[in-house]
Amino acid sequence: MQAIAVRRGETEPTRIDIPRPEPEDGEALVRILRVGIDGTDHEVLESGQGDYPEGAEYMVLGHEAVGVVEDPNGTDLNAGDVVVPTVRRRPPAGTNEYFERGEPDMAPSGYHVERGIVGAHGFMAEYVTSPAEYLVEIPERLAEVGCFVEPISITEKAMEHAYASRERSSGRPNRRWFSGTARSGW
Repeated sequence: MQAIAVRRGETEPTRIDIPRPEPEDGEALVRILRVGIDGTDHEVLESGQGDYPEGAEYMVLGHEAVGVVEDPNGTDLNAGDVVVPTVRRRPPAGTNEYFERGEPDMAPSGYHVERGIVGAHGFMAEYVTSPAEYLVEIPERLAEVGCFVEPISITEKAMEHAYASRERSSGRPNRRWFSGTARSGW
């Protein structure tokens, strides 16, 4: 199977042949349809020092993807489901308070891995495996744009935090802030 990766110490992506992954218990096999490329991918390449998976001489790139479930492998997913894999995952050592609270995006370095960025291969391959808990099902009609779910989720998270910080500073919710009447500052 083919994948796009960066080798240790290099700054140019390269096409490599790797074995097709076999899903473990609780994982589904996903055929990747599209992968987005953004500034983070360029940073990984430019630094030539990506945080590679342990013991690996290369890292498969790509952290924004959409795919279709090929083999649900006993998960609650179905063959043919269109899914977006999430980027941030529990660290190899297991869970921590950020994941337990449902706030993996708040986990600092060392408390997570990020596929295609920190400590785990990305999605720029023909097939990937993933635990079902990290696969978000989307409607089939969104398959062409599903790789944009990750950057949109970042924007949503920023808005949640902006709203929450505004509530804390005033002591009461201010829903008008996002109603369109007070957006001039944005």
